[in-house]
Amino acid sequence: MLVVMLGGVAMPVRGAVGFDDLPPQSEAPTDQAMRAATRQVWAKLHGQAVEPAEVADDLPRIVILSISDGQHPAKVVHAGGRGLLAAAEAAAAKLPAGSKPKWMRLDVVTRVAPVTKMRDTFVGAYQPARDGLAIGQGDQQITLLSSQLLGGGFIDDQRLVVDALRLDVPGFADLWDARPVRLQRFSTVGMCYDGERMIPLLDGYRNLSDPTADELLDIANQAGRYLTQAVNDDGRIDYNYDPVTDSIDDDYNNVRHAGVLYAMAELYGTSPDSDLLAAIRRATDFLLALRREEKTSDGKDVAFIVDRTDQISLGGTAVALLALTEIINTTGRRDLLPLADRFADWIINAQDDRGYFTFHVMTWPQRRIVDYRSPYYTGEAVLALIRLYMITKDDRLLQAAVRSTRWQITTVVPQADSDVLHDHWMLYSSNDVSRFVRDQLIVKFCARLTRLIAASQHDGQYDRLWAGGWYVPPRSTPAATRAEGLGAARQVFLRFDDRQNASLARDVMRRSITYQLRTYVGPERAMFFRNPARVHGAFTGSLVHLNVRNDFLQHNISALLAYRRILLEKSP
Repeated sequence: MLVVMLGGVAMPVRGAVGFDDLPPQSEAPTDQAMRAATRQVWAKLHGQAVEPAEVADDLPRIVILSISDGQHPAKVVHAGGRGLLAAAEAAAAKLPAGSKPKWMRLDVVTRVAPVTKMRDTFVGAYQPARDGLAIGQGDQQITLLSSQLLGGGFIDDQRLVVDALRLDVPGFADLWDARPVRLQRFSTVGMCYDGERMIPLLDGYRNLSDPTADELLDIANQAGRYLTQAVNDDGRIDYNYDPVTDSIDDDYNNVRHAGVLYAMAELYGTSPDSDLLAAIRRATDFLLALRREEKTSDGKDVAFIVDRTDQISLGGTAVALLALTEIINTTGRRDLLPLADRFADWIINAQDDRGYFTFHVMTWPQRRIVDYRSPYYTGEAVLALIRLYMITKDDRLLQAAVRSTRWQITTVVPQADSDVLHDHWMLYSSNDVSRFVRDQLIVKFCARLTRLIAASQHDGQYDRLWAGGWYVPPRSTPAATRAEGLGAARQVFLRFDDRQNASLARDVMRRSITYQLRTYVGPERAMFFRNPARVHGAFTGSLVHLNVRNDFLQHNISALLAYRRILLEKSP
């Protein structure tokens, strides 16, 4: 084995190493070796003294080094060498003098395969979320990490966006116009470093299979900072952001605004921050400006939310009430209680004696019932009512919540497993109702839904990056909502001493969190977008769908906090 020391006596590199010198599959460096190499390169770039590291490694290696100031897209270089440290040193030597990055990412190529006979499209085995591309060979070769291809808008499905590459990647045009064009695809393991935290990476995505409570809170806080800066002066929260183009579309959704506000208040209750509180106040004012108030036929004052399409939805008013209850609990705004009561009265007024909500949407001001029923509105309404009951102890709220819970669960019982909705709102509300009503119907419902959610979770056999997610391809929000719901279901199981299902819920949550963290935009992904500072802290729709909708962060924050609470407990 060759021992190479950076910062000590430089050992000669025995010959240049290129992609053709790598086997199709290379043994990945150890985590210890990756951390040592990353620290050495960071110290070298920042002119810091550091104890020389010894890493036994004589394998041919190619290192791709990416650096960013946190404001602009990354500068990327690559180099090969015999051994990890030699390759890392050779890559660092290619960076401009005086480079002192805020974020640095060191990737090591572990798999190489050719892309054959195609220029504009790739072979079917190409995976945009995983594969980088090496174009050309020798000194003119260009490497593009999967994070670059996606974040830079250089790939659309399985097609290169050649015009964008010509414009933004120096040297690409000359290589692309050559005949033939030589393409190789590759996978990596990596490490990202900001001078404090080491972040292990798999194919460019955060690789934390067992995150700590502190790590989860740090990521939730970063997501909270993203939302804080996304709240405009008028209280609107940037709805759908495209980090590839650094643009926001004009669409908006008031139900999701209320849900995001709920998660912001939940985060504030865990991690108080003055900027977050100011953003919550602006977003609350925006939401409450959408309300209308009136008297019912029996003289009761009620309030409801009217959205931008001049419709009143059960879900819109219910999630607005839910947000108010969380704001009251975490910020102490008792002045919101009278309005919360009026929202609750409107919700109860929409319920019949069985607990069934007679409509979900109506027009305003015509009050014409729209033929639409959301599968989620009942759970949202019940949760809002029971959360307000937990503040006011108004028994009417509890009775309304219990009626609807039993009605909803009873409708699910005869359904085939394949037809049962993975309804996190019903798991939330069932948990809170079970605090006050001991009902085996609730326990059986939560147990069945937990088993169905667990059975449909990706195990990683098809694609290791999909492990812990749901759907094809797996998306961030379905993973987060299921984790939220399972966190609530687990409390039901512990309350009824069902340890087996409590353990199952926790295990599925852990795997879900692992997948969610791959969709998180930490420094390792942010540095490849057009505006790294703006997108840092967000969650994208999936590994390949890169839009950032505000409700993505709502559910991810709540899921992270739910699993963090479990890590801080002593229960199984």
